Amino acid sequence: MVFVKVFLSSIKRNEILLIQKGYKIASFKTKEAQMNYNLKRGYKISLEEIHDMLETQDYKCLLCKRKIEIILDKGIRSTANVDHNHNTGKVRGLLCSYCNTLVSYVENNKDRLDEIIEYIK
Repeated sequence: MVFVKVFLSSIKRNEILLIQKGYKIASFKTKEAQMNYNLKRGYKISLEEIHDMLETQDYKCLLCKRKIEIILDKGIRSTANVDHNHNTGKVRGLLCSYCNTLVSYVENNKDRLDEIIEYIK
């Protein structure tokens, strides 16, 4: 078991629990570094690739064409969501929050899609 001296005032309770279980807590000097780490870990892509995708998509959601962006000013604020295939992990593009939620639901409930379309009619 790893024992770490930690001042309670400088670290959150859940981080203390993770440290006690042997996990390392990542600390980042910039918001860009934090976002790049999360993207690499979650989707195997870099922040630079996300910016390229945004530019290719003309800063719009692939489905509804709403404006999407990533702001790394005072904290990370993003209206761009990385859409990916949950089985293969392959990134399909960037979507707004609404479309990302919709695609995720449809992807996980394909067998109910006809029923949902009928309900909407």
